[in-house]
Amino acid sequence: MYLALLARDEIKDDPYALAIVTYVFHLANSSKKEEALRMLESHKKETADGIHWSMKVGQEKPKDTQHYFYQPTPVDVEMTAYVLLTYMLRDDTDKALPLVRWLTSQRNAFGGFSSTQDTVMALQALAAYAAKIYSPNLNVSIMITNGADKQNFEVTADNAMVLQSYQVAVYLTYFFTTFKFENIHNNITNNENDSDG
Repeated sequence: MYLALLARDEIKDDPYALAIVTYVFHLANSSKKEEALRMLESHKKETADGIHWSMKVGQEKPKDTQHYFYQPTPVDVEMTAYVLLTYMLRDDTDKALPLVRWLTSQRNAFGGFSSTQDTVMALQALAAYAAKIYSPNLNVSIMITNGADKQNFEVTADNAMVLQSYQVAVYLTYFFTTFKFENIHNNITNNENDSDG
């Protein structure tokens, strides 16, 4: 009862508290979980890295800050982790993917984040996502096209841990890669001359 009153009146503009309360409502299967989720989703931030939640209002600080390495705001990582955990309780992997992309883009060179708390929460949420999307029936087809040169790879549960490679006869600055797995089709084009690398 207290959380329901709190969620409606006092924390609707506090995304951190709302993220925790929404997660708790989903754990408890509360009748207020949908209302809390709607309020929480109204605070989401969309960037090139994905979707996240932030306590900051306005423009995000660019990654190339004065520090010798970039550190995301710990509270932003923690809030986004709570939302990802909420989506996992809802079995909503479609909404979860942009959060996973944002979280993984925030990791530092050591695999963690800014603090112990945000690292624990983010890794817990990412592990929940990995467990949810895992399939023992791995079947991935990969085709790499480099000019006239084509190479196919098949990755299955039997050979997933085996390195597959091939020698490129003529290296072009442009190649095309196609991944196909479980009725999902992705095309990735890599151009060495792109400004993004």
